[in-house]
Amino acid sequence: MKGSGARAIHYRLNSVFAGISEKVVQVELNKSKTHGREKPIFDGKAPLVPVTAQSVMDIHQIDLIDMSKHPCERNGITYRYILTLEDIFSRFIFLRALSNKEPTTVAEVLLPIYNSYGPPRILQCDQGNEFKGDLPILCSSFNIRMIRSRSRHPQSQGKVERSHRTIKSRLRFDEFSKLSETKGIEWVDSVPACEQLYNNTYHQAIKMSPFEAFFARQNNKFSRQPDIPNEKVGCVQWSVMLIYQILIQLIVISSEIEALILLL
Repeated sequence: MKGSGARAIHYRLNSVFAGISEKVVQVELNKSKTHGREKPIFDGKAPLVPVTAQSVMDIHQIDLIDMSKHPCERNGITYRYILTLEDIFSRFIFLRALSNKEPTTVAEVLLPIYNSYGPPRILQCDQGNEFKGDLPILCSSFNIRMIRSRSRHPQSQGKVERSHRTIKSRLRFDEFSKLSETKGIEWVDSVPACEQLYNNTYHQAIKMSPFEAFFARQNNKFSRQPDIPNEKVGCVQWSVMLIYQILIQLIVISSEIEALILLL
């Protein structure tokens, strides 16, 4: 049994003793210096570092949803992808249907978004070719730091990947409800509504909707105003917004203090 692994040792022990699991054998082998020299465990992977944003428009994650198995034609253009851009702090997302995933197309879609809302400090993407070429040039013009996640490691894009599951499930609802057959509605028609629904739905991680976290107010389309004079409504809204902004600043300050303590 010299130099054997946990599975072989467990198999031999199991024929004589009862109640010894392979996990217990492995734990004991890991404690053995001799076994460690014989079968060292090499782990060259860098430790996972959580992506934390300090404010709205601080860090964005970008990715594509592949819809090429369900192409959809509108106005002579065949759409095959959905670009997702997510603000990490607020979980607010931007969805855009794409006909292809060329770097030029991705950059052309991002340009009006950043012209309207302003650029983030960091843009995180994967190793896909669609995020090369024109996209780094766009980031450079907006003074955006571009970070590429590890290849074949979807956890690096964890937040936007989780959003993909939610988006796909809502788009599949239209397919299962046969809206395309009854009303001629395809997934490309549902993208704007899906974006609005996602951004105005309560998010468990931030304890509010992404719209509220992004704009520091409720969406008037989905909020119910109390039956009180307009002057009081405006005063209440202003007070709530002010309290919210103060809370956000306190969270940022506390995180900075924790970072300084760790450095000391």
